[in-house]
Amino acid sequence: MKTLIYAILFLFSWVAAKSQSGCFPEGISFAHQYEIEWFQANYSWCTHIEGNVHIFGEDIYSLGGLSGVKSIGGSLYIGDPFWWTNLRSLNGLQGLTYVGGGITLQNNPFLRNIEGLGNVESLGTGQLLIEMNDSLTLLAGLEKITTIEGGVWVTGNHSLLNFLGLSNLTYINRNGFYCENNYLLADFTGLENLKKCIGILKIGINESLVNIDALTGLNEFGGGVFIHDNAALENLDGIANIPGTSISYLRIFNNPLLTKCHVQSVCDRLAYGVGGLNQIENNGPGCADYYEVVHKCESIGVDEPSLPEVFSIIENPDDDFIVIEAGNHSAAYTCDVYDLRGRRVLHRLFQEETNTISTASLRSGIYLLRIQGDGQYAVKKFCKK
Repeated sequence: MKTLIYAILFLFSWVAAKSQSGCFPEGISFAHQYEIEWFQANYSWCTHIEGNVHIFGEDIYSLGGLSGVKSIGGSLYIGDPFWWTNLRSLNGLQGLTYVGGGITLQNNPFLRNIEGLGNVESLGTGQLLIEMNDSLTLLAGLEKITTIEGGVWVTGNHSLLNFLGLSNLTYINRNGFYCENNYLLADFTGLENLKKCIGILKIGINESLVNIDALTGLNEFGGGVFIHDNAALENLDGIANIPGTSISYLRIFNNPLLTKCHVQSVCDRLAYGVGGLNQIENNGPGCADYYEVVHKCESIGVDEPSLPEVFSIIENPDDDFIVIEAGNHSAAYTCDVYDLRGRRVLHRLFQEETNTISTASLRSGIYLLRIQGDGQYAVKKFCKK
């Protein structure tokens, strides 16, 4: 009798242990529908898959066999560049709340909605990549996601109309935001709450894109801005509130209807941004080239960045040199001079409190001086006559 009792207790303990533990630390792939059904039959106790989950295969039409999974420690891949799925929806994933390595939805030509992801609250340190899903019109199902640590790619979704579904997204870290080859995308509706983006902002080859006004809340940035080959885009009002000095490079070209590039962020970048390329060409009248935009910027003015108290800059009236006072700044600091195209023409390393930079070798024109050291930097425009 005791033996039977011990056996029963052991069985219950084993079941309880399994119900509290994860499975597949090395990850798992599903290439056929029967494999998903097999998982439900044999691993119904598993609510946490520790590794990556890869779902691909032309005969996969339902994810119902994964309905018990609540979290994935690695990445979730649905589809891939070489094998598509027959999925029309992601129903079956409603129990999923966490995916630690991010989500990739790639090459699912019949996928019409992703509402099955509606309970996912976090992508951990991972990315969101939505690519080559030709039937997908909306992103409804991502409303609980507020931050994405690994960047966002939305590319090659030929039926996508806007970004509804990402309405609570406020922060994109690392890698930035890529929006390319979405032929029917009309605007960025749904991204009104995006406040911060670190990395590249790339918007290209979206043939129906008229405006990016939904990005006006974006006021913290760090990276390059790359806007190209958008046949219907008319203005850049949506990026006006990005700090111009936070833009590491600027490329705006081949947007034939783009007539308004002279928004505050672009003008500030052209006036005070240093390092990186400033490329503006082949756009509509008013934004046809770099010099046209610089001229337009004169009508709105620019916001000159203030100098940290530790630095002061004194220009010589004869334009032969610039004196830099570093106060009690004891650490070494660098001084770089850039032309307005973003090309560095002088570089110096200093450690003394008072230093002089000769400008005698520079051609006449407007230049930017950037001083950086000990976590602080200063930018100052000067004219070489």
